[in-house]
Amino acid sequence: MLPEYENLPYRKGVDVYVMDKNGNFLIVRKSRYDENQWGLAGGGVDEGESVEECVTRELKEELGSTKFEILFRVPFSLKYNFPDDLIKHEKEEGKSMYKGQVKEQFLALFTGDHKEIRPQESELKQIKWVGPEEIEKHFVFEGQTENLRHVLEEFKKHGFLNYN
Repeated sequence: MLPEYENLPYRKGVDVYVMDKNGNFLIVRKSRYDENQWGLAGGGVDEGESVEECVTRELKEELGSTKFEILFRVPFSLKYNFPDDLIKHEKEEGKSMYKGQVKEQFLALFTGDHKEIRPQESELKQIKWVGPEEIEKHFVFEGQTENLRHVLEEFKKHGFLNYN
Protein backbone atom coordinates (compact mmCIF):
# COMPACT_ATOMS: atom_id res chain seq x y z
CA MET A 1 0.00 0.00 0.00
CA LEU A 2 1.27 3.45 -0.89
CA PRO A 3 2.35 5.44 2.19
CA GLU A 4 -0.16 8.20 1.38
CA TYR A 5 -3.01 5.70 1.87
CA GLU A 6 -1.79 4.12 5.13
CA ASN A 7 -3.74 6.46 7.43
CA LEU A 8 -7.07 6.18 5.62
CA PRO A 9 -9.91 4.56 7.60
CA TYR A 10 -11.53 1.22 6.87
CA ARG A 11 -15.06 1.24 5.49
CA LYS A 12 -17.59 -0.68 7.59
CA GLY A 13 -19.69 -3.14 5.65
CA VAL A 14 -21.57 -6.42 5.59
CA ASP A 15 -21.36 -9.62 3.58
CA VAL A 16 -24.44 -11.83 3.54
CA TYR A 17 -24.37 -15.56 2.89
CA VAL A 18 -27.88 -15.96 1.49
CA MET A 19 -29.05 -19.57 1.75
CA ASP A 20 -32.20 -21.09 0.30
CA LYS A 21 -34.31 -23.80 1.95
CA ASN A 22 -32.30 -26.46 0.03
CA GLY A 23 -28.98 -25.34 1.52
CA ASN A 24 -27.71 -23.60 -1.62
CA PHE A 25 -25.99 -20.23 -1.44
CA LEU A 26 -26.50 -17.17 -3.61
CA ILE A 27 -23.32 -15.71 -5.06
CA VAL A 28 -23.23 -12.49 -7.03
CA ARG A 29 -21.10 -10.96 -9.75
CA LYS A 30 -21.11 -7.25 -9.03
CA SER A 31 -21.13 -4.75 -11.89
CA ARG A 32 -17.46 -3.86 -11.37
CA TYR A 33 -16.30 -7.51 -11.28
CA ASP A 34 -14.58 -9.35 -14.12
CA GLU A 35 -16.06 -12.51 -15.64
CA ASN A 36 -14.53 -14.93 -13.12
CA GLN A 37 -15.01 -12.79 -9.99
CA TRP A 38 -17.83 -13.60 -7.58
CA GLY A 39 -18.79 -12.46 -4.13
CA LEU A 40 -21.73 -12.06 -1.79
CA ALA A 41 -24.62 -9.67 -1.46
CA GLY A 42 -23.85 -6.81 0.88
CA GLY A 43 -22.35 -3.38 1.05
CA GLY A 44 -21.38 -0.44 3.20
CA VAL A 45 -23.00 0.54 6.47
CA ASP A 46 -24.60 3.99 6.28
CA GLU A 47 -24.10 6.61 9.00
CA GLY A 48 -26.37 5.85 11.96
CA GLU A 49 -27.34 2.42 10.62
CA SER A 50 -26.83 -0.84 12.52
CA VAL A 51 -25.19 -3.74 10.70
CA GLU A 52 -28.47 -5.68 10.86
CA GLU A 53 -30.31 -2.74 9.27
CA CYS A 54 -27.60 -2.65 6.60
CA VAL A 55 -28.15 -6.36 5.85
CA THR A 56 -31.88 -5.80 5.35
CA ARG A 57 -31.38 -2.69 3.21
CA GLU A 58 -28.64 -4.18 1.02
CA LEU A 59 -30.60 -7.39 0.35
CA LYS A 60 -33.65 -5.37 -0.68
CA GLU A 61 -31.59 -2.97 -2.83
CA GLU A 62 -29.43 -5.58 -4.56
CA LEU A 63 -31.86 -8.49 -4.82
CA GLY A 64 -35.25 -6.76 -4.95
CA SER A 65 -36.84 -8.84 -2.21
CA THR A 66 -37.58 -8.62 1.50
CA LYS A 67 -38.10 -12.36 1.94
CA PHE A 68 -35.03 -12.89 4.09
CA GLU A 69 -34.57 -13.94 7.69
CA ILE A 70 -31.24 -13.25 9.41
CA LEU A 71 -30.25 -16.54 11.05
CA PHE A 72 -26.74 -15.96 12.35
CA ARG A 73 -24.01 -13.37 12.77
CA VAL A 74 -20.54 -14.80 12.27
CA PRO A 75 -18.40 -14.10 15.39
CA PHE A 76 -15.52 -12.65 13.35
CA SER A 77 -15.26 -10.05 10.62
CA LEU A 78 -13.42 -10.01 7.30
CA LYS A 79 -10.83 -7.24 7.00
CA TYR A 80 -8.91 -6.46 3.85
CA ASN A 81 -7.11 -3.64 2.06
CA PHE A 82 -8.12 -2.25 -1.31
CA PRO A 83 -5.61 -2.26 -4.16
CA ASP A 84 -3.86 1.09 -4.64
CA ASP A 85 -5.39 1.58 -8.09
CA LEU A 86 -8.91 1.32 -6.64
CA ILE A 87 -8.12 3.90 -3.94
CA LYS A 88 -6.62 6.19 -6.60
CA HIS A 89 -9.75 5.78 -8.76
CA GLU A 90 -12.03 6.66 -5.83
CA LYS A 91 -9.90 9.74 -5.15
CA GLU A 92 -10.11 10.84 -8.80
CA GLU A 93 -13.89 10.36 -8.73
CA GLY A 94 -14.13 12.56 -5.64
CA LYS A 95 -15.58 9.73 -3.56
CA SER A 96 -14.88 8.93 0.07
CA MET A 97 -11.54 7.24 0.37
CA TYR A 98 -10.90 4.13 2.44
CA LYS A 99 -7.86 1.89 2.73
CA GLY A 100 -10.06 -1.20 2.78
CA GLN A 101 -13.11 -2.73 4.40
CA VAL A 102 -14.08 -4.45 7.62
CA LYS A 103 -17.13 -6.58 6.91
CA GLU A 104 -19.43 -8.17 9.43
CA GLN A 105 -20.69 -11.48 8.06
CA PHE A 106 -24.20 -12.90 8.29
CA LEU A 107 -26.20 -15.94 7.27
CA ALA A 108 -29.67 -15.13 5.96
CA LEU A 109 -32.36 -17.55 4.83
CA PHE A 110 -34.22 -16.66 1.65
CA THR A 111 -37.82 -17.72 2.26
CA GLY A 112 -39.23 -17.03 -1.20
CA ASP A 113 -38.94 -18.66 -4.62
CA HIS A 114 -35.78 -18.08 -6.66
CA LYS A 115 -37.77 -16.28 -9.37
CA GLU A 116 -38.78 -13.63 -6.80
CA ILE A 117 -35.22 -12.35 -6.68
CA ARG A 118 -34.82 -9.43 -9.05
CA PRO A 119 -31.18 -8.33 -9.12
CA GLN A 120 -30.57 -4.60 -9.44
CA GLU A 121 -28.80 -4.38 -12.78
CA SER A 122 -26.85 -1.26 -11.83
CA GLU A 123 -25.13 -3.22 -9.03
CA LEU A 124 -25.16 -6.85 -10.16
CA LYS A 125 -24.24 -8.46 -13.49
CA GLN A 126 -25.29 -11.96 -12.52
CA ILE A 127 -26.45 -14.15 -9.64
CA LYS A 128 -26.06 -17.89 -9.20
CA TRP A 129 -27.20 -20.47 -6.65
CA VAL A 130 -24.48 -22.97 -5.72
CA GLY A 131 -24.01 -25.69 -3.13
CA PRO A 132 -21.72 -24.95 -0.17
CA GLU A 133 -19.06 -27.24 -1.63
CA GLU A 134 -19.07 -25.22 -4.89
CA ILE A 135 -18.65 -21.69 -3.53
CA GLU A 136 -14.90 -21.91 -3.13
CA LYS A 137 -14.20 -22.38 -6.85
CA HIS A 138 -15.97 -19.07 -7.56
CA PHE A 139 -14.01 -17.02 -5.02
CA VAL A 140 -10.78 -15.60 -6.44
CA PHE A 141 -10.05 -12.51 -4.35
CA GLU A 142 -7.17 -12.64 -1.87
CA GLY A 143 -8.28 -14.03 1.50
CA GLN A 144 -11.77 -14.84 0.23
CA THR A 145 -11.33 -18.64 0.18
CA GLU A 146 -9.67 -18.88 3.59
CA ASN A 147 -12.39 -16.72 5.13
CA LEU A 148 -15.09 -18.82 3.43
CA ARG A 149 -13.71 -22.01 5.01
CA HIS A 150 -13.85 -20.46 8.49
CA VAL A 151 -17.37 -19.12 7.91
CA LEU A 152 -18.68 -22.48 6.67
CA GLU A 153 -17.15 -24.16 9.74
CA GLU A 154 -19.08 -21.71 11.93
CA PHE A 155 -22.29 -22.51 10.06
CA LYS A 156 -21.67 -26.26 10.57
CA LYS A 157 -20.80 -25.80 14.24
CA HIS A 158 -24.09 -24.00 14.84
CA GLY A 159 -26.18 -26.53 12.90
CA PHE A 160 -26.89 -24.54 9.74
CA LEU A 161 -25.01 -26.88 7.37
CA ASN A 162 -25.03 -30.65 7.13
CA TYR A 163 -22.57 -31.47 4.36
CA ASN A 164 -19.06 -32.96 4.74
